[in-house]
Amino acid sequence: MKAVRAVPPSISEVSTSQRRWFIQTTELGILPHDQIRIRIVLAGLCRTDIQSMTGQRTVVPGRILGHEAAGIVEDIGSKIKDEAADKGIQVGSRVAFFPFLPCGNCEACKTSDRIDHCWYLKAAGLDRDGAFATFIDLPIRVVYLADPRLSWEALAYAEPVSAALSALDVEQYIKPNQSLGLLGQGRIAFLTERILKKVGGRSVTTIDENTPNNSLDALIETRATEETLRRAIEVLKPGGILFAKSRPAGTVPWPHQLIIHKRLKVIGLHYGDFAKGLEFMADGTLDVSDCYGPVLDFTEEGIQRALDLESSGQETMGKIFFRIGTIF
Repeated sequence: MKAVRAVPPSISEVSTSQRRWFIQTTELGILPHDQIRIRIVLAGLCRTDIQSMTGQRTVVPGRILGHEAAGIVEDIGSKIKDEAADKGIQVGSRVAFFPFLPCGNCEACKTSDRIDHCWYLKAAGLDRDGAFATFIDLPIRVVYLADPRLSWEALAYAEPVSAALSALDVEQYIKPNQSLGLLGQGRIAFLTERILKKVGGRSVTTIDENTPNNSLDALIETRATEETLRRAIEVLKPGGILFAKSRPAGTVPWPHQLIIHKRLKVIGLHYGDFAKGLEFMADGTLDVSDCYGPVLDFTEEGIQRALDLESSGQETMGKIFFRIGTIF
């Protein structure tokens, strides 16, 4: 099996541009009886992957990276064949998967159908081996049969869509006539704004230097830094709501006194319903085809080219994918 793995950073090397990945070919292990094996066809490069591959995020040495992907079912463990059949999944099925594995034991797992509500989620590519590989083994619960109307790009893009769908949760906390702002730039901000408008029917104000202070009832941040958080607090009305959405690699200074002074509420947005995201893309409610970028080879040269493109700051070029399977 071919895979991209993380390597530990050297203490003597402090530059975040240092390479922290390598390609390795190993023998494929035995499929656990309670898991499904997927042959990866297409995988997307995420900001989290870039952080792991350039030393900005600490990863267990040898960890297989990547978490945005889709593929074809290669094999099904003996203990889950009936459950897979109930979901219409069989060997050869096109599938997408939610790359966070629930513990199955916490209160949320026992009381909610939503995988993302688990208190102890394990992330593919960080907490366990990920999708930058020829194969990945996963529990059937996180695997979804693909609608035939969805392209491979759409299936591999389902994880970012699910992440952005969490923005719809704001409707639980703000009224239709209250103002909502969006702070951040790049693909996640763009996708979040589109979902709020196309799926949620919500008017959104994009925050810039001209946005008046104390003008918004609520705001979603999509890239947290000390500067952006301070700006978010400036534009929020006293008593407003700050929705924290981004997941920075490191610790971000928190403007605690400012939040207290303006009596702000802070609410986290994690993930939306993964299955709903697939449904919205399939039925045309959400068109994200203009979010797709180049498809590159799953080689040393292809991966390095992807990292070079991302480091150039061209976030507007769309999601970069790796062609891992031979059928794409």
